[in-house]
Amino acid sequence: MLNLYLNVIKFIIDLGGKILLLYKMLEMKSKKRTRSKIIKLLDSEISKYVRMSNADSKWFITCISCWVRIPFKKAHCCHRISRWCLRYRFDLDNLAPWCAWCNTYRPEFHIREYTIKQIEKFWLDKVNEMRDLSKKVYKIRTPELEEMLEKYKELNKIQRERLGIK
Repeated sequence: MLNLYLNVIKFIIDLGGKILLLYKMLEMKSKKRTRSKIIKLLDSEISKYVRMSNADSKWFITCISCWVRIPFKKAHCCHRISRWCLRYRFDLDNLAPWCAWCNTYRPEFHIREYTIKQIEKFWLDKVNEMRDLSKKVYKIRTPELEEMLEKYKELNKIQRERLGIK
């Protein structure tokens, strides 16, 4: 009889733990996303967008620095002006797909090459303006970040359709 009571108590405790876990999961879903979480998600969505939008029909991109063709899923999304500068962290003019080797092991080379490409694309005045503005304080409000996140999620859906990705 004692074993029966112990088993019933263990069952109730186990069931209570599962209910508590379920309650915590529901509570977490109802909480608003934090600013840092939104920024992390936005970084991910923009990175996917930059890589997919530069991919050809065979899902390959060309590294802007070394001209190697690689699958877009293995590419990195690189910033000429550091990610710490919020003004240009999410600016498509500051982003390009690179191979992992150039981004990881040759940062000084890839920044130099990317700067040359930007000068060819935007002219020197625009590149100097970007550099000067990157040194000034710039704040993006959280609702603006959320809007950007939704925008890039939609753009990524379009890119997936273009590339035939499920």
